[in-house]
Amino acid sequence: CFLPVATFVFIHPSWKERDDVLAWLWPSLALAVIFCAVPLSVSRTLLCLQYMPGLRGTGFKVMDWNEDNEDYYKAQYLWSTEMKYHKSQFLYAMVPQAQNPEFLKPGVSGALKPNDLQTGAQAAALAAASGATTGTDNAPANGGSPSP
Repeated sequence: CFLPVATFVFIHPSWKERDDVLAWLWPSLALAVIFCAVPLSVSRTLLCLQYMPGLRGTGFKVMDWNEDNEDYYKAQYLWSTEMKYHKSQFLYAMVPQAQNPEFLKPGVSGALKPNDLQTGAQAAALAAASGATTGTDNAPANGGSPSP
C-alpha cells in the first residue's frame, strides 16, 4: 500500500497532467490493498506461480521458528572473539571465562549477575590504571588503527 501512495506523493507535483497520476493511483492502490489482504497461498494461485516449471516441487516451505535454521547459536562459530560483544566489550572481557563463555548454548542462561560485571569493572579499572591492554590485540573498539 505504501508504493502507490509514495509514487503519487512524489510524482504528482511535477507531472504535467495531474489527472493521469490520479488515474493510475486508484487501480494500483486497489491492487496493493487486495494483495495485502489476500493470503499468500491464494496470491500464488492467482499469479499462477504454483504452475511455473522452475518452482514445481519446491513446496514453498515456510520455516517455523523452532525449525533448524540459521540462528545466533550457529553463526557465533563463524565469528572471531573480537566480533562478539560479550567477549570484546571491556566490562565483559574482564569477566572470567567460566562465567562468560565464548560460545553460548541454547537453553543455558548466559546472563551475568551484577556482581560478575562489578568484578569485570574492577579488573578493567586495575588494567587501565596499570596501563595494560584488554583483549587479544591492541586495536581500538571503534575500528580505527591501533596507536603505536
